[in-house]
Amino acid sequence: MEIQVLKKIKQQGNRLTKPRKLISEIFTKVKYPLTAQEIQSLLKNENINIDLTSVYRTINLLVSAGLIDKIDWGDGRKRYEIVRSEKHHHHLVCDNCGTVENIVFKDEQWLIDRIKKKIKFQIKRHSLEFFGLCQKCH
Repeated sequence: MEIQVLKKIKQQGNRLTKPRKLISEIFTKVKYPLTAQEIQSLLKNENINIDLTSVYRTINLLVSAGLIDKIDWGDGRKRYEIVRSEKHHHHLVCDNCGTVENIVFKDEQWLIDRIKKKIKFQIKRHSLEFFGLCQKCH
């Protein structure tokens, strides 16, 4: 996955700088959405100092390239997640501890097809997040 991300960055005429490689690597390893600050913190944990502006620039590049999705949960903090070729998923978010779990719906395509047919609405993308308390916090 990481090699595909790096290839696509290069194919679009962008340079493969060290920060871009490191940030792309984080997205390929982590299975949940991250804020720019969380990305910077993960890098600092590895003794890698990349300023927040560079993190945001790289994120914007990856979003523009269609490699990561921007997620807005309405709390003022944008999160980002790599676009994976595996099944589309949604999120269960704990309001207390912030834990994020991915969830896949088996019948999701049925709902999308029904919306297209009944409402005549052409869906380009969608997201669904559930907020509540995880098993630990319940």
